[in-house]
Amino acid sequence: SFGIMKFYLLSTILLAAGTNVCGTKTTPYAPAVAATDSDSKSKSSSKSRKSAPHSYKELYDALLMEYEKQTFVVSRLREILADAQLKLQAAEPVSPPIQVNCTELCSGIGFAPGCVIAPVNAFYNTSETLCKRASPMGLGLLNSPLGGVCCQYNATEGPCELVGPGAENSCHPCSDWYTPELNGVELFLPLNREWDDTTKTCTETET
Repeated sequence: SFGIMKFYLLSTILLAAGTNVCGTKTTPYAPAVAATDSDSKSKSSSKSRKSAPHSYKELYDALLMEYEKQTFVVSRLREILADAQLKLQAAEPVSPPIQVNCTELCSGIGFAPGCVIAPVNAFYNTSETLCKRASPMGLGLLNSPLGGVCCQYNATEGPCELVGPGAENSCHPCSDWYTPELNGVELFLPLNREWDDTTKTCTETET
């Protein structure tokens, strides 16, 4: 009858929800399915995996641990590059000079053995960006030991020769040649320097 059919449907719904017709909790109804090889493999592989976080605190702790790992890697990379810069500037320039184009120079990957860290007075009448820029190796922009920027147009001696389009104008303005794909992820923070926009001077910050 129609009443029996309604009772049957209601019982099926309650069983699927985990409650029997008397209102007590039961094991939720699920049709029996024969286990397959893929099921057993997935169960065994899931045991070997780390369990996913089940709470906000566990998720926070997992993210914090991952952040600390990445922070350590970044810090170590900065140390390695800073040490490499000190060794690079102590090296003798090669002959003939290494050739660098404007795209490489303005994207922070143009340098050579013998390039030295530019002193702060080299940024007089330039910009705050150049004053505080840490690239290419974390200690600041580079100069030639002979004076001026490290890579120069038509250089026959010194560390680096600027070649290609824009070289005759010293790649000015450098923003026209900057290529983010070459620069990659910004690894360095701005240098701890002060820029006076009135006098257009760059100075080291006292610690």
